Amino acid sequence: MNWLGSTSRSTPYFNMAASAYYENVKATEDAQELNNHSVNIVGWDDNYAATNFSTPPPGNGAYIVKNSWGTGWGQQGFLRFVLLHCRGLL
Repeated sequence: MNWLGSTSRSTPYFNMAASAYYENVKATEDAQELNNHSVNIVGWDDNYAATNFSTPPPGNGAYIVKNSWGTGWGQQGFLRFVLLHCRGLL
């Protein structure tokens, strides 16, 4: 994830109210160098509404992700990450 979001406000990639992240780009070596923390995918929801994302993806679905920043961030330390671009990659 090329984190271009914010921990205190919504951005084109991150909806703070829904703790939902979507960026419509492919990972590159340059983007990988920007990563500064880890996350764990702990589940998924095929029906999570695309409208929960600041920039809606072309369909519903999201991974449920536990962030390493603690429970004071997102939804008790969790966020939703768009499912569509990840299918078949994990």
